Amino acid sequence: MNMGLQRMARGLLAGLLLAGCARQGGNALIAAIKSGQTNAVRNLLAQGADSNVALASGAAPLHYASQGGNPVMVELLLARGAKLDARFGDGVTPLWLAVENKHLEVARLLLARGADANVKDIQHRTPLHIAAGNGSLEMVDLLLAHQAVATAANAQGETPLHFAAFHGYAPVVSRLLAAGANAHAKTEQGKTARDLALEQKHADVVALFDQR
Repeated sequence: MNMGLQRMARGLLAGLLLAGCARQGGNALIAAIKSGQTNAVRNLLAQGADSNVALASGAAPLHYASQGGNPVMVELLLARGAKLDARFGDGVTPLWLAVENKHLEVARLLLARGADANVKDIQHRTPLHIAAGNGSLEMVDLLLAHQAVATAANAQGETPLHFAAFHGYAPVVSRLLAAGANAHAKTEQGKTARDLALEQKHADVVALFDQR
């Protein structure tokens, strides 16, 4: 397994966010978001709290609300001018956190407000890579409906199809192929998505490629 797939460990971003808040001491708005206090968030914003206040790490309120999957908080922050493209850690945006944590409603809200479905982190992974690697068919469909590029490659040459095939998510592989994913795309190690599925003994995924 190479770098792009190794970095798919779930919870990594959540751990970074929590650690960053602990180191920085946080602030009232972020603390209210983390503890799920919607009314407190509403009141703080009404009193002039900065919707884009960020820790030194770059973690902003919208990151936390998206990570927590709270669409009401997300709406409140966006109404107060929270930036959709705020970056944190490896360059992830609020949409990234919603996708990684499988918060479909929040992801739908962010995309409807203009979040970039093809935003890339420092490894050149897009949200579609993450959704495919998580096996989230509904999220994959949502991103594709917002013009996510099925052929996007990360820094190692891996496409969302590689991620889905490696993890054995046959329905996602099928959907990506239908959306125009390139079954012949190779990683920098010369591996196609079928090669990865074969190595991981995902016979049903291999069969999808062989039927084409």
